[in-house]
Amino acid sequence: MSESKMYRTALEAIKHNQRLKARELLTRLLRHEKKNIDYWLWLSSLVDSDKERIYCLHTVLRIDPGNPVAERGLRLIGQLPAGDDLEPVPPTKRMWDIVLEE
Repeated sequence: MSESKMYRTALEAIKHNQRLKARELLTRLLRHEKKNIDYWLWLSSLVDSDKERIYCLHTVLRIDPGNPVAERGLRLIGQLPAGDDLEPVPPTKRMWDIVLEE
């Protein structure tokens, strides 16, 4: 399978919530192209632990210092100080109109 077809297959797997398949394909792609930022960023969204996620995002920053997506991901994990570009998520408003019968 060509690299471009494998990448498209990985993206389709992500779209269909097939995380293991997508992770395996991206890992195989990274064996051939270790400096592909897109592969590392997608892989960071598929790994199981923050430690792995941090590794993926730091790898992106080694390849592309100042990459805004990797920096934002590291800020959200708490590995970088929060910047001005992060806004708090507004609280979810719930509809509590259920009347409980006695």
